[in-house]
Amino acid sequence: MNKAIIFDLDGTLLQTHFHSCFAAHETLRTLGLPDVSDSLVMRLIGEPADVFLRAIAPDYSDLAAFETMFDANERAALQRVGKLFDGVPELLQEFISRGYQLAICSNGSREYVETALTTTGIRQCFSRLACAGEYPDKAAAVSAIISEWNCAYAVVVGDRVHDMEAATANGAPFIAAAYGYGGAETQSAAYRANQPKEMIKLVEQLEGILV
Repeated sequence: MNKAIIFDLDGTLLQTHFHSCFAAHETLRTLGLPDVSDSLVMRLIGEPADVFLRAIAPDYSDLAAFETMFDANERAALQRVGKLFDGVPELLQEFISRGYQLAICSNGSREYVETALTTTGIRQCFSRLACAGEYPDKAAAVSAIISEWNCAYAVVVGDRVHDMEAATANGAPFIAAAYGYGGAETQSAAYRANQPKEMIKLVEQLEGILV
């Protein structure tokens, strides 16, 4: 029986603020633009790139140039200070040992996602990546993964409302990473993990319902 867990990346597995805040400050400084607070950057983590960049540089006219510089700064910082949430490697290995296929569904570019997974040493855990620009939205990406793997059931895990909406659109259960950057966005989720290792018991509960 095929079963899958489809993870968001930023704010779910990856402590993105360590490298994204640095990249935002560095890009704004280089372009001579007003700086922004770390708290603003953290509230935007996980949003699509255009939303993120417009919020931190609303008056900059060349969005493509800003994005190119920001992405380069972010990948450089990621390679220096990229950090997973505590317990993530062990969590992924536990799910693999229980027969789950693991996928990433992210609003980050494929280059960013590959860099993040490789830098933090968990690339080998994932047999499928769905990244920004490859599908119309996260709901479509989740649908494609479930279809391609012919899943008997799949669980979606994320920290933002669009992760929850993607699960709902596909009739899949959702686990909210309550420790991530989404704040109250996923407050209504029936299943919430306050740290990664809590997902194991939540998935066990869902198995009892779905299998």
